[in-house]
Amino acid sequence: MHYFFRYILRLCIATWLLLAAVNVTFGSSPYDEIIYKNAEEAMARIDGYLIALQNYPSATGNIIVYGAIDGKLGEVEAHINQLPHYIENFRRFNKGRIAYVNGGFRDKATVVLWIVPPGADLPRPTPYHTSKDVKLKGNLRKSFSICAADDSSKRLNLPWLKNF
Repeated sequence: MHYFFRYILRLCIATWLLLAAVNVTFGSSPYDEIIYKNAEEAMARIDGYLIALQNYPSATGNIIVYGAIDGKLGEVEAHINQLPHYIENFRRFNKGRIAYVNGGFRDKATVVLWIVPPGADLPRPTPYHTSKDVKLKGNLRKSFSICAADDSSKRLNLPWLKNF
């Protein structure tokens, strides 16, 4: 039994040395896929993603935002504008390590969080629907105007809310 463990240890070390010698880079991998239901759940999962990125300092992040096929006009752009503010201002994360991408449309509003190792290819968006299939409702600005009517954006220090 003792020899078995020594053999496994040697095998692990040899594999590690081989990978280091040929400088193998593994591809990008999705960390999490969030089907947007509420902001609290999304923020908690994004916090976990930021911790994973902090634990891998040489990697970069890539966040792909997909709009819902029956979503509102400007919904994807609003998410793409809000995410950097949350990540940079509230979580104090380095803004240069994460890229934000408009992924097109899926059945439901979705955010896919990717961890990209150095040297790996960037992930490509995978929309399920073309713009011809999409039936957007209304204007997103009208729904946000109710929230901003009392100018709560100044009280909460949310500069992105002033734009709506």
